[in-house]
Amino acid sequence: MKKLILLLLFISLDSFGQNKNPVLDCNINDNSCFQTLVNQHVLDNFNYPELGSYFNVQAMVYVDYIIDTNGVVGNVSSKAALIGVSFEDVESKNIISSVFEKAANLIIENLPQINPLTIDDVVVSKKFRTPILYRLIDIDKGLINSININKINNGLDFLSNLNQDELLNSGVVVNAPIFPGCEDTKESEKSNCFQGKMNQHIRKNFRYPEFAQKNGIQGRVFVQFMIGIDGNISGIRTRGPHGSLEKAAERIILLLPKMKPGKRNGLRVRTPFSMPITYRLN
Repeated sequence: MKKLILLLLFISLDSFGQNKNPVLDCNINDNSCFQTLVNQHVLDNFNYPELGSYFNVQAMVYVDYIIDTNGVVGNVSSKAALIGVSFEDVESKNIISSVFEKAANLIIENLPQINPLTIDDVVVSKKFRTPILYRLIDIDKGLINSININKINNGLDFLSNLNQDELLNSGVVVNAPIFPGCEDTKESEKSNCFQGKMNQHIRKNFRYPEFAQKNGIQGRVFVQFMIGIDGNISGIRTRGPHGSLEKAAERIILLLPKMKPGKRNGLRVRTPFSMPITYRLN
C-alpha cells in the first residue's frame, strides 16, 4: 500500500468555527518564526495531486513568490522536479508537472496577509522560495513508471468516474480506515474493532481539565476530524460547553496513532469522522 509523507515539521491546529487572524503573529524579520508559520500553513493546506498518486509519481516542487510591502503574496510560480517516472512524450510530462505545480502554487497563494519586511524602518518587498516535497513511501525502491499521453487520458477518465461516483455516494468509503491492531480482524468485525480501539484510546488518554473541575464545568464535546490518505489525523474541530473541555478533547484526538487509510476502488481517500467525548462530574 502506498503512503505519502510531507517533510515538514510543524502542524497547525484550528478551533472549530473560529476565523484565522489575517495577519500572522510574527514578521519576516523573525526568520525562525516566519518559517515555522509557513511550514504550518503548508501542512494545513497540503493535498497530494490525484494524478500524481495514481501513477506513483513523487516530486519536489520549488515555489517562488514575493511578499510585497502590504504583506500580500504575489508573483507565484513553481518548478517541479519529478521522481520515479519517465515520459514517452513531452505532453504527458507537462501534464504531470502541471498538476504538482498547480497544487503547490495554490498552497502559497492562500498564505494569509503577513507582516512585511522592514529594513532600517523602511518597508520593502522580498522574494522567497519554498520547497514542497510530495513523497510516497511503501512503494518499490527504484521503481520507474513509463507514462505516455494515452495512459494519462486513461488515468484522467478513471479519476473522473471515481469522483462522479463519490458525488453520488457522498460519505461512503468501500474500505474504511483500520485502527492499528485491527489489521488481521475479519472484514465483518473491523468496524467493531475500530470503535473498540477508539474507546480504549479515549479512556487511556482521558484527562479532566483542572479548571473545569474547579468551576463545575461539564458536558459533551463533539469532535470532528479527518483521517487522511496518509493515515494521519488532521482537520480537528471541536464544539463543547467550554474551551477547556474542547482543548482536552482535541488533545485526545491528537494522540491517535497513524491509521491505515480508507480506500475506494483501490485508491486511498480522506475519511471524515465525528464523535462525542463526555466530561461528567460525579
